[in-house]
Amino acid sequence: MNRSLLSLCALLTVFASARADDQSQRAEAAALGKRAEAVTKKIGELASSGKLPTTDESIALLRTLVDELSEIRERLKALEGDVKSVKAASKTVITGYLQFQYRDTDQPGGQPDAFQIRRARVNVNHQADPRTLIKCSADFATGANQLQAQLRDAFALYSFPGWPNQGGAQAQAGQFAIPISFQLTRGDLEREFPERTLYMNALFNGERSRGAIGRVALGNGVSAFAGGMNALSINDPEQANGAPGTNSRLAALGGINYSRAGVEAALTAFGGTRAATTNNTVAVPDADRRWITLNAGYDRARFSARGEYMTGKDRVPGSSTAPLMSGTDMRAWHLQLGYKFSPLDGLYVRYENWDRNTGTPGFVQKALGLAYQRDLTAAIRFVGAYESVEDDMLARKYGITTFRLQYRF
Repeated sequence: MNRSLLSLCALLTVFASARADDQSQRAEAAALGKRAEAVTKKIGELASSGKLPTTDESIALLRTLVDELSEIRERLKALEGDVKSVKAASKTVITGYLQFQYRDTDQPGGQPDAFQIRRARVNVNHQADPRTLIKCSADFATGANQLQAQLRDAFALYSFPGWPNQGGAQAQAGQFAIPISFQLTRGDLEREFPERTLYMNALFNGERSRGAIGRVALGNGVSAFAGGMNALSINDPEQANGAPGTNSRLAALGGINYSRAGVEAALTAFGGTRAATTNNTVAVPDADRRWITLNAGYDRARFSARGEYMTGKDRVPGSSTAPLMSGTDMRAWHLQLGYKFSPLDGLYVRYENWDRNTGTPGFVQKALGLAYQRDLTAAIRFVGAYESVEDDMLARKYGITTFRLQYRF
């Protein structure tokens, strides 16, 4: 918790320094304005004296005063431009949200039924200049009893000239969402269901990792990206209690995206290695992490549709089950449909399927869910959802019911 707070304090110190520079520029502009008034007054006095057209000294003095006034005006213009630029570019915005919910489930060995603070997020976005965005965010409702703080985002994003038009580019470095699926990059405020799919929560828990990527705009809504990150997400059970980049395991990732007129699509690839570890006192070896993901989405008028297909190889995080712990070929997909009855409320249905070992039967997990959203005010949203889950590795089906109030500030 202390590290997250220190990070936020450090950023706020930088922002205070930027504001101090802005105030200094404004003070100089005020002083120059007074000088300009004084020079203008002298010119008026000289003109009213009657000496201006008759003596060379008066004409020379007038030229000196006009030159001084011209210099003052040029400096004022420059300062005005700087102040406007700082005001427009060096902008700090603090936002966040709180999610309060009741969750009920009969999942064997699952979480107990309880009221929860699911998330208490604070986001600090600082536009350092027209091309540089710095973001730092923390969640103050993590851990077993949701009383701990965790750093979520901490990155800098630089946009080169021309972005997002053809030929423009971006560079991003720090801790941020792994951009291989819209499930990972879409924020919690945007998502229609209370949680991401079961397979995404298991394989990329926390949604974020640390690394650097570059993006380039290819035109007509198409862009491409490539980079490298730590192989495991920040809350992966095999990473959460270890040092970042366990055993220096890194992953390469890249893809191509399309977004235009309500249509989104992406084809991405992710490749790395899960380091050897110990799960439930059982030693497990290295396992390859290779994923190819195809995303598609449509959202126009009242109807929306989103789908995802993932294929690859991985180990179920924390698994000590013999057929799964060494890494297996996997396949996962889901389809979600939505209809908005009005700008304030909508109904959504989602089906997902995750085969944790395509070479051996008995490892499929399926889920069918229904969710309703209602915006009670501009800042408060209600979400109600029910999901029915069938898992080959469990003796029976189970359900998850969630009622959530989401407050945004």
